Amino acid sequence: MKAEKHIVRLCIGLTVSKSYSDIYYLWNLSLYLNLCVVCIVFHIILGYALMSFCTMAC
Repeated sequence: MKAEKHIVRLCIGLTVSKSYSDIYYLWNLSLYLNLCVVCIVFHIILGYALMSFCTMAC
């Protein structure tokens, strides 16, 4: 009985941590995509000045 409770707790813990890591991953991805959009906009406005930065960022 104790072992079953422990396994259930472990499963809940893993599910929670998985959803947190997914949220963190999506947040990072959106940040990364926003950076790319900003880069492209600056690239259009300033020409090729930020080209090296943009290729590094994207």
